[in-house]
Amino acid sequence: MVTLFHWDLPQMFMDLGGWTNPEMVDYFEDYARVAFNLFGDVVKIWTTINEPHQHCYNGYGTDYFAPALESYGVGEYLCDHYILLAHARVYHLYDREFRPKYKGKIGITLDAFWADPLDPTKEEDREAAERYMMMNLARYAHPIYSAEGDYPAVVRARINTISLLQGFPRSRLPYFTAQEIEDLRGSSDFFGLNHYTTFLMTPSRMEKGWRVPSSDHDTGVRLSQNPAWPKPGAEWFSVYPPGFRKTINWITQKYGTKVPIIVTENGLSDFGGIKDYARVSYFNKYMYQMLLAMYEDGCNVQGYFAWTLMDDFEWKDGYVSKFGIYHVDFTSPERTRTPKLSALNYREIVRTRRINFDYIVPPKTASSNHI
Repeated sequence: MVTLFHWDLPQMFMDLGGWTNPEMVDYFEDYARVAFNLFGDVVKIWTTINEPHQHCYNGYGTDYFAPALESYGVGEYLCDHYILLAHARVYHLYDREFRPKYKGKIGITLDAFWADPLDPTKEEDREAAERYMMMNLARYAHPIYSAEGDYPAVVRARINTISLLQGFPRSRLPYFTAQEIEDLRGSSDFFGLNHYTTFLMTPSRMEKGWRVPSSDHDTGVRLSQNPAWPKPGAEWFSVYPPGFRKTINWITQKYGTKVPIIVTENGLSDFGGIKDYARVSYFNKYMYQMLLAMYEDGCNVQGYFAWTLMDDFEWKDGYVSKFGIYHVDFTSPERTRTPKLSALNYREIVRTRRINFDYIVPPKTASSNHI
């Protein structure tokens, strides 16, 4: 399974405005044709774009990821729009010219934090959680996987209304043409899902750090996490396994079971070490929740990828946040790689196709290092 675009846009295209420029749709199609011609005989599953939400929000809406344009509430929506159109163009290119010969599959990968209401007894918190999911996942999924296509009505209405109240002459969220809606609808053979963590949601009119305009302000939801949830690594990352099952069920309820889900990323962030009991526990518990979604809830999950094979460069976190099941010694000229406990545990899961919670048990003296 190969991803065509994981946020590494060549500088010559950034000089043209990157994904805010509609010409990128044509260039991306040209690039994909080269990749399909070169590797179509060996690659049987393609994903066009990895996490358009994270790339556009953090790279075009804020300065957290490259290209750090900080075009709050405008550039990020342009990025969303043309990335979705580029995905549809490449899907139909493969479907028309390469699928008949290579018999492969092609789709897109979307990221999804789960949104739980801060107080489940409060209707406003339940509404905030649903609004977050619609604004941050359905904004990308709905044009592709829903029966009607296009951006969700609630997303369109909210951004249109706020844009006009802010004095914009038109909505900051671009419109698809009727043909573009048709091209996007059904343009994925699977639902690629990246999931890591859960946040608690409550409505808010304004939070410190929000810009006006911005997608944060448009969404109007304050995020927090339960302090009792383990936090073994990155600040944004707390461990709450039931959120994985809830995410898979939410997608199934919105878009049905006809299109299978492939979990393209799931894994744990920590700060390093070979004896990564927390990661062992994370994979065991999160995959268990996935199995419950499949066999108890009837969700159509057909694939799973652990993120990631080895410690890597995690964008703005650099080499500090570790996701690998293999330790990489970045001080070694050979970049020596050593399997962690999680690699041994994951290998056993793959070998047996079962989760054995007692396969690697943390010692009692290391209780603080596991979940």
